[in-house]
Amino acid sequence: SIVRRKLMFYLEQTKMSKYKFVQKSGMPLSTLYDIAKKEDYDIRESSIIKVSRGMSMEYNGSVVKTKI
Repeated sequence: SIVRRKLMFYLEQTKMSKYKFVQKSGMPLSTLYDIAKKEDYDIRESSIIKVSRGMSMEYNGSVVKTKI
């Protein structure tokens, strides 16, 4: 999924650990590992919101904006 690809790219580029990301996002570590391991993982909207928060972005249901 696009969310998975963006998340993995973000973690790679920022060199942020998965542990640090879950602390920042509020996402359970097990969910992050499921997203990372399974390319076809069905990501819930609540997880997309947490991924956005972890990446310092804002998700309003249809548009993701970078927080400045």
